[in-house]
Formats: sequence, C-alpha cells, structure tokens
Amino acid sequence: MLIDNLKGIIFDLDNTLVRTKNGYFYDVIKSTLNEIGYKKKVSMDEACRFWYGINRDREIKKMWDINPEVFWPVLRKYDTVEGRIANTSVFDDVGVLKKLDGVIKKGIFTSSQEKHAFAERNLVEPYFGAIDGFVISGVNGIGYKPTPDGVHECLKLLNSNAKRTAIVGDSALDMMAGEAADVISIFITRENSNLSGFMPNFMIQDLYELFWV
Repeated sequence: MLIDNLKGIIFDLDNTLVRTKNGYFYDVIKSTLNEIGYKKKVSMDEACRFWYGINRDREIKKMWDINPEVFWPVLRKYDTVEGRIANTSVFDDVGVLKKLDGVIKKGIFTSSQEKHAFAERNLVEPYFGAIDGFVISGVNGIGYKPTPDGVHECLKLLNSNAKRTAIVGDSALDMMAGEAADVISIFITRENSNLSGFMPNFMIQDLYELFWV
C-alpha cells in the first residue's frame, strides 16, 4: 500500500478537512456585491463557481465585471472568523488520521486567510491528531498555490523528502502545487471538488481510502 512507503502527508484544509456551508459563502458574496453596487441577482451557482474556482480573480471579472482589487477588501469585511467558524464543521472521516500519529508526519498547507486558518486549525485538531507542520500561503513569504513554496516548507517541517511525501487536496491547485514540488498527488472527492482536467497520481473518495490505495 502507498501509505506504507510514506514518511509524510500534507493536507489541504478547506473542503478537504473542514467544510463550510455554501449558504454562508452565498450570503458573504451577496453582501459584498451589494455594497460594491452590483445590481443583478447573484445565483448560488455563481457563488460556488467563484468560491471553489481555480482562478477567482478571473471569475470576479468574468461573472460580475468587477475589479478584484475592489472586490477582495469588501469580501474580507463580511467573511468574519466568527461567521466562518459558526458555519464550518469537520468532515466525519478526519478522525481516522489520528491512526497516523507517531507513524507518519502530518502537515497542513492552506491558502485561507491567516485568521481563518488558525481558527479552522483549532476546529480540526482534536479530530486530526498531531499537526507536525502548519503552513499558510501569504505568511512568511510563502506563495499561493499552485506555487510549490508551501509544500517545500511542509517538507522541511515534516523532515521528509518529496519522493516519500504525498499531498491530499480537493482542487487542481493542490495537485499542481504537489506536482511542482515533486510529491505524490492524491485528489479527494468532496462536494464542490474541482480537478479542472488535472490528473493526480491517486484519487480517493474519502480519507479512509488512504489506508487502501
């Protein structure tokens, strides 16, 4: 099995370990667009396409014809830590990862805002078990996915090498960051997962399958 040959596993956070209600994202986006002065009705499909998209700046311009530099500061005002955590839960299968404590080093690499990232870490840690490395894009010069910066930093923290490390995530950005760092890519199918044509090394339906592939 793959897991028998691994020294480290890096996990994405949002929509891999935790899920946030689509209705929350919809309300945040609707409030953001209303403040900016967007007059048309916003659909749930648009909200999900933006939130789980690969290039969100492009979606902002394509769907709503708004400058992303105007959009993002307003959205961050409405996407509060309190609101996010009140609408976020840990996936049921995350608890199985505690079995890896003391066997395989585990890291988390997220592109969430720093304030959200730490709040979600606190939410997931009791189920996840030991977190041997925690890396956030945009902090300490770490680039955003799909750049491999965060994966490289996780490798250092996990004291692992690329050939014996896997990244588990729900988007093409996670897989592309893994490929750029030459680690093994494992795509997990969650609601709103987005591969965008990328072919990972492995695909799983849930975290239990990590112990089978």
